Amino acid sequence: MTEKVAKLLSSTASCEAELTALCPRLDESITNQARRVRVEALVKECRDLMLIAIEKNDQLIAFAEKSNEAETQTRILESWQYDLNLKHDQCLDRARLYIDSVEEAFSDAAALQQQAKHTSSKSASMTSSKKTKEILMAKLLRDRETKRSRSSNCSTKA
Repeated sequence: MTEKVAKLLSSTASCEAELTALCPRLDESITNQARRVRVEALVKECRDLMLIAIEKNDQLIAFAEKSNEAETQTRILESWQYDLNLKHDQCLDRARLYIDSVEEAFSDAAALQQQAKHTSSKSASMTSSKKTKEILMAKLLRDRETKRSRSSNCSTKA
């Protein structure tokens, strides 16, 4: 049983060390404005490590509850988990903000692109309709001129 506890303690310590090492990598990716996919992958890696650490810690709490100093050991393990969770959240808060801002910028750019397409097609159709109007006006003017010239020709002949 003590060997199992030692392995669990080692495993939780390993997860904590990996999480601690991931935070600077995550900050560096945000500072360098890495692609959203890269930051999301690091966030997923952090979340997976955190889940493993919590699972191992829960197993340690189960062992602690069977020990002579159950209350003290359980409190220590819960405190460790709370502290790790705080570090984890602090590390990921900036990443979540970055992901949200990238998504917002992407959706704004997509909306602007869509609006530009709509505006250009609208102006193209307006240009086309203006051309159509000009052609119709030219036909009407020609027809009027033709009628005038015919009527003036008819009146001169009579």
